[in-house]
Amino acid sequence: MTNANMTAVRFDHWVHPDMIAFFEREPDIDLITLQQDDETAAWAAFETAHAYQISAAKDELALKWYAHAPLLERAPNLLCISSGGAGYDTVDVPACTAAGVLVVNQAGGNAQSVAEHTLGLILGLTKRIAENDRVDRAQVGFGGVDFDVVGQVDGIDLDIVFEAEIRHFDLDAFLDQIGQRRNVALITHRFTWFSGYPRSL
Repeated sequence: MTNANMTAVRFDHWVHPDMIAFFEREPDIDLITLQQDDETAAWAAFETAHAYQISAAKDELALKWYAHAPLLERAPNLLCISSGGAGYDTVDVPACTAAGVLVVNQAGGNAQSVAEHTLGLILGLTKRIAENDRVDRAQVGFGGVDFDVVGQVDGIDLDIVFEAEIRHFDLDAFLDQIGQRRNVALITHRFTWFSGYPRSL
């Protein structure tokens, strides 16, 4: 611990090394990495913390570490909750507002990974890769000829359901990247905008 003016806390989920490097270059901010199962140390850190870098994934975080009213009551100096990614399922925004705590997210921070995962899903679904793999493992001599595959990705209709509205999502760039621009004119009319990132195809 240094004599920094501000303290940020986070739990020990994976983060990109650039984040750690950023905090190391900031002499006025101490970044404290906590363990979820060490409650004594964690609550002591929250008592003096000014910022909380929180995971947006509910399955990564115990309920007591959600940014809800009980935690906010034990973190009197907290100024900001920063959610990793577009989502903020682990944050009670009205409770934070009532406590005077700013809530921010990091939409687009993992955009490249989401785009690559989406392309992988498109290929996996159109070629029925996972289904073929399961059948191949279960049936001796199965050649895969019984599976009706979509065929080429180029030319198929693409419907995307979004979980959260991210206004800077570049639809044209996405469609150009997967070779769909000439095949899905006016596809935006079939979009359901909820807010965030591709949830299903």
